[in-house]
Amino acid sequence: YRSHKKFRREFVRFYKINPGKVLTSIRLIHIIECLGDSEGVSFNEIAWDYSMNDHNELYGFVKRHTGYSPSEIKQMEPGERSDRYVYRNDGDECNYINPGNRHKYDRD
Repeated sequence: YRSHKKFRREFVRFYKINPGKVLTSIRLIHIIECLGDSEGVSFNEIAWDYSMNDHNELYGFVKRHTGYSPSEIKQMEPGERSDRYVYRNDGDECNYINPGNRHKYDRD
């Protein structure tokens, strides 16, 4: 596509979801996986790997979308965190499934 607006319109028309929300969902899933596999890696390093300035930005992003801090997610058992934050498209709304603290996703 020659224009990002055209791409976005076509994407939304076909998938019924904003592409930014999909990218955020994918980014969140990868961060959660990284938190689980990051023995000896600092939160700053994880933040930098995902184009964030520091651990404070990582904390805000993860907390906003999951309701848990990065250290709380890191302490969870692998099965507890693996399928916990799955993206689901409910028509016009996009939600992350979080059994203990369900947050509606309403940002790009």
